[in-house]
Amino acid sequence: MFRRGKNVELHYLDTVVDGDSKQNVGATLAIVDDLFKRVRAILPATHKDITFQSDNAGNYQNLILPMILPELANAHHLNCLRILHTEAQDGKCIVDGHFQKVGWKIEQFVTDTQGRVATARQVCDAMQHAGGVPGTSVTMLRLDRDRLEQIEQKCKVLRPLMKRVCMVTKPLEWRYGQDGASDTIHATSVSAAAKANATKRMKTYIASEGLSTSLGGMQALRSATANANNSTARGASAAAAAPAAKRRRSSAAAAAPHRPAASPASPRLSPARAPRPPRCKH
Repeated sequence: MFRRGKNVELHYLDTVVDGDSKQNVGATLAIVDDLFKRVRAILPATHKDITFQSDNAGNYQNLILPMILPELANAHHLNCLRILHTEAQDGKCIVDGHFQKVGWKIEQFVTDTQGRVATARQVCDAMQHAGGVPGTSVTMLRLDRDRLEQIEQKCKVLRPLMKRVCMVTKPLEWRYGQDGASDTIHATSVSAAAKANATKRMKTYIASEGLSTSLGGMQALRSATANANNSTARGASAAAAAPAAKRRRSSAAAAAPHRPAASPASPRLSPARAPRPPRCKH
């Protein structure tokens, strides 16, 4: 995306790799090199500053990429100001919407031609079918694995040095100073000191409140909570049943005839019941 005069233009530069699916440092550098070449052909001559943005995939998080990528940009007369990695679960963006349009175009190609899409060449043909996807250009690459293997071996020598320079496990942004000596690394990962301080504060709070983080303490808390809930439920049931029992006693007292109270000395005799008439069977 860039500005040409008063208009903002958006171009999608898709790359299809033929016969190779390995994503390592060599493949990433080869694809980015071709990408910069295509970007330079599209951008106006006055535009040189670029920002390289990618997701958090492992091949983009490799520490060799931030060191070599500015050199690749300079080789194509571009100036890389920063590298930006989006964090995990950041949600969808316009690139995801573009991939969906590419999928629709491939489905249209299969429906119209009754053909199939199984190779890199067929993917490119399908994406260019019926005028292609607006604002999109596609290129097919075939990587020279022998040459890339040599680059991989040289990168292995540089990795220990880069790990000493970059103390962050997964940096989110690299900013390159214009003087060539003030590059900065930015990340949202919590430092070891911050983690230790947070742990200390949590333990202090647990001790002051009489809490326990052990399994026994958790089970005791769960049992106490369950017993409290059961007691509350039983109390509510008893409270609801008491008025009903009181009403039943009041009703029985109102329906029974008045009888004199029995003397404490004489036992209380129950009246004899009259025999029931025999039932007739039909």
